[in-house]
Amino acid sequence: MTGDSPTEGLGPEVWPTFLADAADIAAEYREAGWEVVECDPGDVTAVASTDHDRFGFSVLVADDEYEAIEELFDRAEFDSVEVFSHAVEGVVFVLAVERDEEREVAVTVPIFYRRAGSQDLFEVAEDRGELPIHLRTPSGDRWLTFSHDEPSLFAGDAESGESGG
Repeated sequence: MTGDSPTEGLGPEVWPTFLADAADIAAEYREAGWEVVECDPGDVTAVASTDHDRFGFSVLVADDEYEAIEELFDRAEFDSVEVFSHAVEGVVFVLAVERDEEREVAVTVPIFYRRAGSQDLFEVAEDRGELPIHLRTPSGDRWLTFSHDEPSLFAGDAESGESGG
């Protein structure tokens, strides 16, 4: 992650440590009998404009991860989310565990954003009553979307949270 990445300047261990924590949470779900697919984002973009095709968080995932998640979308209804978050020097790290509780299926989606640049995103999300997370392929021609009706869960104000969608 280079350029003007939100994690630039935080030190090389911050993002890998967060991903290790996300893997630990995924392992806890597996130990409880859940089927879990873990995302390892190549890029995360916060899109505040409602003029954009994909308002919300746009998360780049590898083709093989996308295909595994797409297969889950075909047979699961992701009707709840568990959210874990923490901030480091103005960057908010969020793990969204998208869940189908009845089928015990989950997808873990790690995202990050700069708190200082996110006010517009959360204002629009509150006005619309939703905050979507879009997973996209490297080619950008395929998208899967998790929609959340409690955008405040992703604002990084709490240690963790849980919602019905």
